[in-house]
Formats: sequence, structure tokens, C-alpha cells
Amino acid sequence: MRACVCLFLTFCAFAQGGDLKIILNARAGQRSADSGHTALVVKRGETFSAQWTATNAAGPITGVTLHVFMDREGVTKPTANALYEGAVVLDFHAGEQSKGEFHMPLREPGNYVLRVETVGAQGHDVSASLMVTVQ
Repeated sequence: MRACVCLFLTFCAFAQGGDLKIILNARAGQRSADSGHTALVVKRGETFSAQWTATNAAGPITGVTLHVFMDREGVTKPTANALYEGAVVLDFHAGEQSKGEFHMPLREPGNYVLRVETVGAQGHDVSASLMVTVQ
């Protein structure tokens, strides 16, 4: 049974040189991690929060999908039993940013991967991921 989650998407201007970039952050209790860390440990039943920002500092990219999922460790694409999955299709103009987040209690012990990725970014697809261990 999937937990009830909320997804919020916003857009705002952002100017910086470089390519498409994703920043991923997660939090549970007083602990936090980002995609630069290996894992976040979550206590069973604790509320888990994920936030991400995708930034396009390059030229316009139309019809790009921003895909987010959380599933068991070892999968590269979400399964039917994924804890969370969401996607939005964007016309991603230069200097724009897309942000999203979700919050949910994690009740099933195990190792999970949280992944945010772009699909169809005209050769500029990027991703960020974080391992989550529920004890």
C-alpha cells in the first residue's frame, strides 16, 4: 500500500553559467543528507521529506520530463511497488528552475533509492540519487 504524499512544483528565474543541474536533499527527524552523501538513515515510522531543485542555466529545452521516484535499492526504474513516483513535463527555458518536494512516513524497513532525473533533455539528461535506509 502506498503512503499518501503531496507534490508541489514551482518555477522561478535563476541565472548561472553551466548545464542542467539537479540538487537533491532529504530529511528525517534532525538528520539530513544530500545527493553528495551516501545515505540517510530513517527510523521506522518516521516522516521522511525530500526536496529537489532542477536548474537549467543553458539554452531552452522543450518537452523535458522531470521524473522522481523512491523504490527498493538496486532498481534504476520504478517498479509497481515504488514508495513514491511523480513526473512533470516542462518547457525548460534558460535560467529557469523547477522545485518539488514530498513528505511521507516510512514504515517498511529496508534499503531504498531516491532518484530525480530528467528524460528527453535533448542530450543533456542528468540525475541525482540518494540511498535511504529505514531501520
